Formats: sequence, C-alpha cells, structure tokens
Amino acid sequence: MPLVPEVWNALRRFSPLVFDPAAEAGLLFRRETKYLVPPSMLPALLAGLCADYQLLVVNDKPVQRYVNFYWDTRDFRCYRAHHNGARPRYKIRLRHYLETRMACWEIKKKVAPYLTEKYRQAVGEGDWRNFFRSYLPDSFAGLRPVLENRYRRISLLDREGGQRLTLDWDISGRIPGTGRWVGFPVVVAEHKQPPHSHRYQSFESIFRQLGLRSSPFSKYCLTCCRLYPGLKYNAFKPLLKTMEKMQNL
Repeated sequence: MPLVPEVWNALRRFSPLVFDPAAEAGLLFRRETKYLVPPSMLPALLAGLCADYQLLVVNDKPVQRYVNFYWDTRDFRCYRAHHNGARPRYKIRLRHYLETRMACWEIKKKVAPYLTEKYRQAVGEGDWRNFFRSYLPDSFAGLRPVLENRYRRISLLDREGGQRLTLDWDISGRIPGTGRWVGFPVVVAEHKQPPHSHRYQSFESIFRQLGLRSSPFSKYCLTCCRLYPGLKYNAFKPLLKTMEKMQNL
C-alpha cells in the first residue's frame, strides 16, 4: 500500500527529529493505546498532529521498515493467552530495524489493561536463551518462530517529550519459509506514554474528530488466525469485520 502524495505533503509539514539510538531504551514500561485508521484518513490525521509532534527521521528517511519474527510454543500459548484475555501474557519476537541494520530480541509483557512492560536485548550482546529464561515463565518451553511480519512505520514524538505515536501500514505476514502472505489494508496507530501520565493529549481530540476509537489490535494474533486454520479466533471476529468495512472508506 504506497503512500499517496497527500501523505507525503503532510509529512513535510513536520519538524524533523534525528534518530537517537539511546531513545529506543525509553518507554519500556508504558501505557499503550491502539487505533485502526482507514488509509484515506491518514492525510487528515497527520495534518492535525504536526503542530504538537515531531517526525522521527532515520538516515534521512521519514518512513522506517520493520521485520519481526514472532516466537511461540507448539500449542500457541502466547496467542491463546491474548485471545482469552489472560494477564500477564507475552509476545516474543526477534525484531530487525532495516534502516539502522539493528536487530533485537524483545519480550512484551501485558500486565494490566493498557499497561505493558518491554524487555530488549540487542543481537550479539548475549545468549538469547538466557534472555528468555530471565523474563519468561519456566512453562515456556519449545519456543520456535511461527510468524514473519513486515510493515512500514511513521514515528511521531510529542514536542514536550516522553510520548510517542506510531503509524504502521503495509502490514503483512507469513509462516516463516512459506510463500503465502496475508495483509491488512489499514493503518495501525499506537500511542505510547509513561504509565502514570494523564496529561491531556492533543491526538485524542483529533482522533475523536475523525470518529476513531481505540481498538485492541495485535499484528501477531490477527495474522496468525488467518494463517493457522486450527486456531480459535472468535474474539477477533469483530476486528476482522471492522477492517473489512474500512476497505471501502
């Protein structure tokens, strides 16, 4: 899904912020809120955000590419925990940042509604098995890669610091080593802030004006349920229907 000229024009209105590797260590314990955005609304959304946010630029590129390899147990414990609304629950992945040529092991732990702890270890800094043992319960045995996920991202940082809004699109996934890809014709917006921050956010007003409401979207789960026929996905059916409707907006 290429960006239309209106999106590029909107991005040019932002003040650029050069990537700082140290900033990636921030917001590891955070409050997350996600939204599904029809691609047709992206120009209007960006136009409303440029006064309060800066645009992250990596190697002179305002759009960054990500490749994730998600890991799960043979009985899909991570997937099933999310589907059933269990907490704490985990997402485990190897993430490649293509623009910086960095790669990190990451574990995300959902501890409460909207609250997430994230643990990271750069590839090459230590044994990934020890990293897993440090942050995962002993019951997570037999982990293996089950999903390859790709997307493009726009990252916006608020001018007062400490908060981030990411916009992901061109989202697709496949079972590693296979040729069948499935995609999602939507933009996934995710707001990240310190867990106890309650400062009024300008983005909330803009999202409301566009009629957008928060949505518990998971790239991992929504892709897996389309690639692995045996997985239960009743809890995700409303989201799948919402995305179908967005294709016509």
